[in-house]
Amino acid sequence: MNPVLRRVDAAQAAKARSPVVAPEMLPRISEIVTAVRTRGEPALREYAKRWDRLPPGAPLLRTPDELKQALASLPGADQDLLRRTADRIAHFARAQLDAAAPARTKVLGGWAGDRLVPVRTAGCYAPGGRFPLPSSVLMTAVTARV
Repeated sequence: MNPVLRRVDAAQAAKARSPVVAPEMLPRISEIVTAVRTRGEPALREYAKRWDRLPPGAPLLRTPDELKQALASLPGADQDLLRRTADRIAHFARAQLDAAAPARTKVLGGWAGDRLVPVRTAGCYAPGGRFPLPSSVLMTAVTARV
């Protein structure tokens, strides 16, 4: 058993849960998700312009080569810091994965559960405007890769 995380059953997990998102934020989040689902890229660009000052026509995606060039443009100490941080996040994500188990529980009218299913591609939002947060990229991209 991994010393960082312990395995719990579905009933124990349900008792330990706390809201992931503040309840008062749910209507706003729902509005954003609905706008992006219904209007697609134009809605996404509006939010990126508002929050990150994305210029009109700027790319929404970066290629692996662009990301490598961006990393290479940083001072060596910053590159080392990002790599060490990524390694730590990957280590913890592997511990989470090792501790994860499919859950299945009886609910009114049947059964509910979940399972871990690998995916080929994951989209990760990288704030880069007024408040660039490399930690958001590391926490989403590194965890998704693991």
